Amino acid sequence: MRDQGHPRFGYFDQPVTTMGLTGLSQLKAGKLPKRFYFAGVLGPEVCLSVGIVHLGYLARGFLKIFDLRTGTQRPVVERGFLIPGALGVRFDDNPDRAHATAAMPGYGAVAMRIEENSLIVEADIRRTKVELELKLGVAPLRVCTRTGLAGWNYTEKCAGLEVKRAKISGEDWGPETVLLSEELTGVTDWTFGMLRLETFWQWACFAGKLEDGRRIAGNLTVGINETGFTDNALWIDGKRELLAATAIEFNPERISEDLWTIRDAQGKLGLTARPLRFSLDETNLGVLKSRFHQGVGEFSGEIKSYGK
Repeated sequence: MRDQGHPRFGYFDQPVTTMGLTGLSQLKAGKLPKRFYFAGVLGPEVCLSVGIVHLGYLARGFLKIFDLRTGTQRPVVERGFLIPGALGVRFDDNPDRAHATAAMPGYGAVAMRIEENSLIVEADIRRTKVELELKLGVAPLRVCTRTGLAGWNYTEKCAGLEVKRAKISGEDWGPETVLLSEELTGVTDWTFGMLRLETFWQWACFAGKLEDGRRIAGNLTVGINETGFTDNALWIDGKRELLAATAIEFNPERISEDLWTIRDAQGKLGLTARPLRFSLDETNLGVLKSRFHQGVGEFSGEIKSYGK
């Protein structure tokens, strides 16, 4: 952060160790920052995510598991809990030493922390448990963008991470299942800022391996982090390449059935995504409303990296 409580916009190659909230002009006006910590694992048989959302006046912990095994029609396992007032929630403002915890007695708990260059995730929500260890061995995307006249948003993302450990257990899943780490890829998202009260965005994240064995992953967004800079990026074997603005297009009346198309302003991307599983999460608490579509599927198409 700059002096006088104003942020510095743009990309950051070096670690950002604090959000510099002391003296922040919005805090003086009584506004609270919004925070989001997310970890995901993508694989041919299972895709799952765990996270903590901290809105200042309310917090939520969640996990979601999509079973993609052939012939399996297991419903999406979704678990979550709300914490009024965000009481007892911890969310450090150092993304490179990030530590966040949220718990609601009788409902569950989520803990996320960085230890020895790995992100450790432990979630236990309504008798469903997830344990993850993601090795943070790629170049992060760090960017701060403007939101509205006085708002700002800092996000730090990684994709294409090595998954060192992934376990699932619970009454909706069965006995403890240890996922094969060689087939999995990890993603993370740490976001902190003064966001708009009303927000709409689209997000696509993909990961896999090329024919020559190299890891490939990408993060693409529309509707957020677009003012001056974007959080669109590609990773090949941990090397990050920034991408231009993207368009994610689909039929809103058949969002879970039809193909999605993804392209960028520089002609580097020409992708389609075919949905395999889909979930819809709707929340209406009067002061807080959200409608969240999340799907998993298969990507195909062409990507041009450094002219190749």
